[in-house]
Amino acid sequence: MTQSIFRLNGEYFGFIWEANLFDKNSKNIGWVDGKEVWTTNNEYLGELLDGKYVLRAIKLEAPNCKKQCPPQAKPVQPIKNENIPKQPPKKGYIDALDRFK
Repeated sequence: MTQSIFRLNGEYFGFIWEANLFDKNSKNIGWVDGKEVWTTNNEYLGELLDGKYVLRAIKLEAPNCKKQCPPQAKPVQPIKNENIPKQPPKKGYIDALDRFK
């Protein structure tokens, strides 16, 4: 089962499939461990909020990764890939996906 992921501006970013984060072109961007999201280089990206955003607390010092990135999986493209309404900024957070433009 895939889970669509969006930027706060409502733009469709990609999806999560089998605990891996992919962009809209099915490129593996990272992985999900509970609510924490990591890049494929094991760098902290942010936390999964509301099941559809990856946000990072502005004042949060990035935690160290405690395990290795899982092997890359071959994704299944999600059915939905349309944008959603823009969301207001969440106080104290930035859109962690803005680094992937």
